[in-house]
Amino acid sequence: MNNASIVNTIDNKLNLSNSSLGTGLKMFQVNPNPPAEIHSGCALLNTTGAKYITDTSANAITIGNFKMFTNNTATFWKISATFFLRLRIKGVDENNNEITEDITVDNLDIYKTTTKKYKIINDINLVDGGQGSPTGQPMNDTDHLRCYPDDSSIKLDVTLLRRVKINPFFMCSNNSSGIPRKARLLGITSLYNTGANTNISLHVFKNNQTVGSSNIGAYTVDYCIYDITSNTSSLNNCITIPDGVVEIEPGDLAVFYREGATTPITIIHFTWGFYY
Repeated sequence: MNNASIVNTIDNKLNLSNSSLGTGLKMFQVNPNPPAEIHSGCALLNTTGAKYITDTSANAITIGNFKMFTNNTATFWKISATFFLRLRIKGVDENNNEITEDITVDNLDIYKTTTKKYKIINDINLVDGGQGSPTGQPMNDTDHLRCYPDDSSIKLDVTLLRRVKINPFFMCSNNSSGIPRKARLLGITSLYNTGANTNISLHVFKNNQTVGSSNIGAYTVDYCIYDITSNTSSLNNCITIPDGVVEIEPGDLAVFYREGATTPITIIHFTWGFYY
C-alpha cells in the first residue's frame, strides 16, 4: 500500500456492496503498476580481475576495499568536463533524502563543486539543451564528464560520455519531501560479458553499519547470477527479478560485483523501482 500521507485513504472505499449475486468486497489498486518512480543505471568494468562493476580500470575496486559514506556522513562532489553544459544532479543527503541541484560548467580549466553534500550521486542529466564542446559543436567521442567525491580515496565516480552514461551506484532514499520509501530491483535489462564465464553478485552496504576511519563498508550478498557465459553481444531484457526478492531501505547502497578474474569486459544495465 502507498504511504497514507501522500495518497487518499481507502478506508471509506472498503465497504460492502449488495447485488443479486450477493455481498462482496470492493478492491482498489493503491500501488502504481508499473512503478511511478524508477531508477535506471549502467555499470561498466573494462579490466580483468575480480572487482566491483563500477568504472574503468583506473577506478576499479577490489573486494574488501569498497569505501563509502555512511548514515551520518556526506561530502561535496566535483564535476570536471571537456564541454560546456548545464547539469542536473540527483543524489542522497546525510538524512537519506533525495536532493537535486543544477550546475553550469562554463570554465573548462577548473572543476565545479556542488553546493550540497551527498552520500552518493545516483544520476546526472543534461538540462535545457545546454551542452556543447568548446568549439560550440555537440559532444564528440573524446568529450567526457566526471562527477566524483571531494575525497580522492573514495572511488564513486559517475561518468557521462557521448554514447553512454555510467552511473553504477544506487542508494535508496526517501523522496525529496522526506517521506520514507523503499526500493526493489525490477530487473537487469541488458548484460554484456566477454572472455570467460563468471558469477555476478549484488552487494548491499547497509545504511546503519559502522565503519572505521578507513570508511570501508561491510556488504551482504542479496542476489547472484551464477556462471554467466561470455557473449559477443548484449542480452536484452535478460533477467526479470520477482517482486520483493531484492529490497533495500533508505541509505542502503547497492552495487554489482564480478567474481571472475579473467573476464576483461562486463557491462550491465539495471532498473530499480521505488515504492511507499
